[in-house]
Amino acid sequence: MDLNPSEIRRNNCPHHHLVEVDPTDWKGVILARRETNMILAMQKIMKKPKWFRKIFDDKICDKWMSEIMSQVDFSEPMWKYCVAELRDKAKTLEETGLVTPIDVDTQVVYSDVAISKKIRRDLNKAVAALENVPDKDKDWHPGTRERVLDLVHPSMFPLIYGRSRVLKNGDVGLEDCTSYCGQGEIIQKPELPISGGWSDQFQWLPCDIKFEGEEDVKITSYINNLHPQEHPDIYGLVEKVIAKAVPLWDQVLSHTGGGPENMRVLVLPEPKPYKPREIPEEPPLDLRKEYAGSGLQVIVKLANTYLTPDDPEWDGGSWHVEGLHNEQIVATAIYYYSNTNITPSQLKFRHNGSDESWFDMEYEQFDYAHLETITGFQNEFDPLIQNLGSVMCDQGRLLAFPNVLQHNVGSFKLEDETKPGERKILALFLVNPHVRVLSTAKVPPQRKDWWEKEIREQRGEIEKLKTLPNELMDKVFDNVEDFPIGMADAKQIRETLMEERGPIGQGMIECEATFYFCEH
Repeated sequence: MDLNPSEIRRNNCPHHHLVEVDPTDWKGVILARRETNMILAMQKIMKKPKWFRKIFDDKICDKWMSEIMSQVDFSEPMWKYCVAELRDKAKTLEETGLVTPIDVDTQVVYSDVAISKKIRRDLNKAVAALENVPDKDKDWHPGTRERVLDLVHPSMFPLIYGRSRVLKNGDVGLEDCTSYCGQGEIIQKPELPISGGWSDQFQWLPCDIKFEGEEDVKITSYINNLHPQEHPDIYGLVEKVIAKAVPLWDQVLSHTGGGPENMRVLVLPEPKPYKPREIPEEPPLDLRKEYAGSGLQVIVKLANTYLTPDDPEWDGGSWHVEGLHNEQIVATAIYYYSNTNITPSQLKFRHNGSDESWFDMEYEQFDYAHLETITGFQNEFDPLIQNLGSVMCDQGRLLAFPNVLQHNVGSFKLEDETKPGERKILALFLVNPHVRVLSTAKVPPQRKDWWEKEIREQRGEIEKLKTLPNELMDKVFDNVEDFPIGMADAKQIRETLMEERGPIGQGMIECEATFYFCEH
């Protein structure tokens, strides 16, 4: 079977939202330094306990103003604007349960109430079945010194061009997915577009999701590396989290720049009076309504980070966006369902800036001093990358953001260094809903252990295996090398995938744009 990434099937999308944007092509409006200071100041306030109540107390606000104005370039009009916007955000929080700590060209949204405590407890209990396995079966992520345990990871048993099998007709069933092992035609390597960001070796596999009723979703194809018959409870809980993530995805994918007005003048600007957000001309994205027929595709990841008194600190991650063009990921949702004995930590965000957003400004050639004063960029060779701040990774928080934003996991360490600590996350990567990529509905399970268990359970129904001694049965399975794929082979494939994706992913986030100073 052939697949040309440049000819991926697209459904019609009625609106021009971020679902239509290539993450590597998207550039954000460059913010003035004072705008950035205002964003960071509001984030600092939103990280305070009960900020949504305290923001209405003028005495507390005056104290906060003094603190902020003593630390950064900040004026009283800037503070008044921030207070007005924060009070607006507090009202929105009360009405919807949602908070937008980043609200510029794009939004980052979180909720601390979307997922109930019962779901969190049930998920912790259900996932224990994946954690409590023999040490030899634990899948420690490469390069993490046995600190990150992959429970469900898309880099294991991905779609492999030239090796994986794909159904030409029909779909892989959910409950009986292992009976499809070995079926289908081998998928050939694709013809790649000239632009970078594509892999001709691998693709992460999403599961298919359909909408049910007004609030629920149903997983209709197996989650890669999570056996549906062995872990139906986890499937049900993942469905509940996805259902709660959909409204957050609606918001972050609808948002294309309706936030506070940017100030595009090469003087130190004061903000205009704050105005509550206006209703956009285009209706907001409604995934449940607009994709009711086709549903969604979601890549699922479950991972734990463990710290010990002997290894008490996590240094943090690197800047990245999720996946390559093969996966067509447009948004992420992360559910932090367990933080135990670790210090508070943050997920940091930044974006590539667009040099076009300042093209119409008048300034003297090589007038770098004004440029640095207004934007923070020191000279024409600075890459146009701006930090947008961070969001706390609190237990129970559901966080969503578009994949046009680069993100970076901040450092954290043990709170009590005499005891172990851990963080557990469920990450959901939303595939572009008007682009259908190959999913587990078309790619039968590739795991040799799943296939072997299926065969052993059906042994009594297979005539040639009924009388075969166990010793010979074991040899038959041992001699199966190429397909289905064994665990040792899968880990080697993951190493190859990571080696390939490292430089490609880095190339996707590098910003070559700088300020251009014209010769007139």
